[in-house]
Amino acid sequence: MNNFIAFFGSIAVVVALLLGLVYLRTGGVSGFKAYFTTGEGKGAAASAVLAIAVIAGIVLAMYSVSSHAENDKWFKYTDVYFGVDYTKKQSPQCDSGGVDDRLTSSIGIRQHVVALADDVDLLASYNHHSCVIGSDRNGYDGVGAMVNWRFNW
Repeated sequence: MNNFIAFFGSIAVVVALLLGLVYLRTGGVSGFKAYFTTGEGKGAAASAVLAIAVIAGIVLAMYSVSSHAENDKWFKYTDVYFGVDYTKKQSPQCDSGGVDDRLTSSIGIRQHVVALADDVDLLASYNHHSCVIGSDRNGYDGVGAMVNWRFNW
């Protein structure tokens, strides 16, 4: 339960900071309300709620499955991540202008598939990137595979 609270509590802090940024950039209460009742803000809010709901569903599903795992080679772990990146210039995922054109979401899952060696694993992955509080230009979803070398200290 502590992991659940730490993970989703951290997401709540990031969302609160983003809401504060929107508040500052839109000029206060009236601009803030207007932002969330127009296309750009409505879309950003709907995307954020959907992303957090999907992550919560995946986390709950993986948590229930992980308690039954007894395998040392196949499907040992699942990583679920949620982040916000700030690009040096305009993000390729954002339209220019608007409330913000640099903050980019970084959301995904890395599923361990099989251990290839002691610290080398084959992973399946899903990644989502889109504009966080601005309007999307080139958001994308990608599914793939990767070889991961984990260093244990």
